[in-house]
Amino acid sequence: QDQFRTRDTRKVYAALVFGAWPAGLKVIDLALHKTLDAAGERHVRVVPAGHADGRRSISLVTVKRELPGLTLLDVAIKTGRTHQIRVHLAHGGHPIVGDPKYGDEDFNKLMKSRGLKRLFLHAHSLRFPWGEAGDERQYSAPLGADLRKVLEGLGRAGRIADANEIIRRYYGSLLDRGATTWWERFNSDKTYQESLSHAWGAAPTRERRGPRRGRARHDRRARGRRRRPRRRPRRR
Repeated sequence: QDQFRTRDTRKVYAALVFGAWPAGLKVIDLALHKTLDAAGERHVRVVPAGHADGRRSISLVTVKRELPGLTLLDVAIKTGRTHQIRVHLAHGGHPIVGDPKYGDEDFNKLMKSRGLKRLFLHAHSLRFPWGEAGDERQYSAPLGADLRKVLEGLGRAGRIADANEIIRRYYGSLLDRGATTWWERFNSDKTYQESLSHAWGAAPTRERRGPRRGRARHDRRARGRRRRPRRRPRRR
């Protein structure tokens, strides 16, 4: 925590976000305010720089890969605030895919059909000075197999232009309706969801498997234990 306060630590996350990230947006410097609801759950929102309870938060964003309707980012945090990356990215209209708190429920369901089962945010690099001499230590962790599989399924380079055009038209329709963010109308716009799914290609299908052998034996035994009619005793 002390190294984060002095900004000696560099921690980089991989984040998959909705839409085409603006190429010129590389630094996000927005104050954040954390609150607790009645159930004790934390909620963080962006506040003006002069807000009494706001804390300055800085994120550095680099585009790593463009995907159909999505962008894979590297996000380095200069400050370690609660939910900093999630709130910073969502505030600009590009929430992290699979985010249950700051994203959109229907869009997350759409991504779940593509194989994503969790928040697509992964800390893949950590660098910090160590010891009195200040020798630099660096550690890295690759993406999990489940996240790599999602990227492979979405990485159809020939469809990027089609998906981005769909999103551009969708953003334009939102502005015409006076909506401030894309997810205000996403829930009711099934045509858009279907168009984006088409640009991604066919959804992955689950491999069909036969019945488990143990279950089959259990069923056979159950059939063999059917109740038989009781025999009346013979009279002597």
